[in-house]
Amino acid sequence: ARRRPHPLIVKLGKCADAGDVEGTETCFRSILDGEQAVRTKLRFACNHVLKACANAGNYERALYWSDWLEAQGCDANIKGLGKLMEAAAQCGDSEAAGQWLDKIL
Repeated sequence: ARRRPHPLIVKLGKCADAGDVEGTETCFRSILDGEQAVRTKLRFACNHVLKACANAGNYERALYWSDWLEAQGCDANIKGLGKLMEAAAQCGDSEAAGQWLDKIL
């Protein structure tokens, strides 16, 4: 039987989909402070924060979280890179969006 996702993961996804950066960051911090099983999903959870930033067009915040993830020894995966590209594009920074695209390719 398939396990239900942790309630914080569900809330994280809903906030990210809505572009609610503050709500997503709050959920993310709760996950970091929470039980070990949830903390092991660091990249997954951080990608949701990047998604919220992209949906909100908040490129500065996306860069902050990308740097934070890297400082934890966990580079962004292709989904995270795509969200960074989207955030840059949403802000009208086509040069940065192109640089993220180059990293994806």
